[in-house]
Amino acid sequence: MDSTDAAAPEDASGERRERWRHAGSPDGDGDGDATSDAGTPVILAEARLSGGPLALSETLRSLPDVSIRPDHHTVSANGDRSLAASISGSSTDRVRSALEADSSVVSFEIVRSFPDHSIYRIDLEESAVLLAPTSLELGARPLSVEGIHDGWRADVQFPDRDSLIALRAFCEEHGISFGVDSLHEADYLDGVTNGLTELQRETLRTAYRLGYFDVPRTTSQAELAAELDVSTSAVSHRLRRATARLVGDELVSSDDGS
Repeated sequence: MDSTDAAAPEDASGERRERWRHAGSPDGDGDGDATSDAGTPVILAEARLSGGPLALSETLRSLPDVSIRPDHHTVSANGDRSLAASISGSSTDRVRSALEADSSVVSFEIVRSFPDHSIYRIDLEESAVLLAPTSLELGARPLSVEGIHDGWRADVQFPDRDSLIALRAFCEEHGISFGVDSLHEADYLDGVTNGLTELQRETLRTAYRLGYFDVPRTTSQAELAAELDVSTSAVSHRLRRATARLVGDELVSSDDGS
């Protein structure tokens, strides 16, 4: 199941491109149904999904250190679907072997390589489920999505509890494991600030206060998790996503002159 909304833009080849990276940020593309008026409370959730027909689940399970960050999903005029994604944390040979063995993948190619990651175009089977477009169909807005060894992690903005229940019901219906590490209510405009969700900002502030960034480090992720009353994996996910966003905004964008 994936979004094929007729309002999605088409390029010269007739392909429909659905881009969701930082879709919930003030400067993002979030023009779908999952919009809220300024000041309207929304629900921010840190979600965990795995198994079932989720795209690239087999690749994630076979590569313990891999990180997959989707960029955009394209639907061609004849309905073929492809995913552009950044893959890091594992060698090119191991990623290639994993993708070749993944039943959700039809074909793939490396579009561009960098020292620490590569950009892949991955053609998907029709039955493969992608979290971001599926969330949009159900009224939610994905703020960030990352695939790691135990499945997909996502920061998702829901306009109300009904849309959260709808996503959970969809997952149950399709045999997808769905869990929530934390729920947080915020005003719509306060949900994402400078590219970071409020949960990410809270985690960074707490990590700084407790000495996580000190040399030598004076607190662990387990202690941070206890302080924030979330799982260790949730803390790890927040720190990775927040750091990547800050580096991208403050360093990479500046180097690019943007």
